[in-house]
Amino acid sequence: MVEDKILVPQDDIIDIDLSVTRKKRFRFNKDNNCIVEINTSDMSIMKRLADSIEKLQDLQERAGKIADGLSDTENDATANLKTMSDRLAAVDAEMRSLIDYIFDANVSEKAAPSGSMYDPFDGVFRYEHIINAIVAQFEDNMQSEYRKIEKNMRAHTDKYVKR
Repeated sequence: MVEDKILVPQDDIIDIDLSVTRKKRFRFNKDNNCIVEINTSDMSIMKRLADSIEKLQDLQERAGKIADGLSDTENDATANLKTMSDRLAAVDAEMRSLIDYIFDANVSEKAAPSGSMYDPFDGVFRYEHIINAIVAQFEDNMQSEYRKIEKNMRAHTDKYVKR
């Protein structure tokens, strides 16, 4: 069965431009292969961040205890290595999933195409560097937007308010 196409006369369409609401594009480390689109006006980030921070910290702690419960004998070294590797991979996968959830975008893939989210740099874990850098973009955007809202409101209310 061939699907019928609905033809809409062009003069009956009203175009609405919502391009102002589009996501911003960010490039990590000047690498054109590491570009991600994020909505820095997304107020729901606060809930997603609050939901995820404790989970990320628990995963960080779990990564630090990755060798707990393993045998100390030399005969088990290969099995222990495999177990630790599997545990670390699982922690990294969960962390990446949480990072992507927080920003509602594939941030983990673009910001950290290699390594793991729990890799330490300058005393801070990679996932913390990523969150701090991107949340700063949200903060800057929100401050700018609230200044614009305040200016817009003043333009509409100044004629009614004596100063």
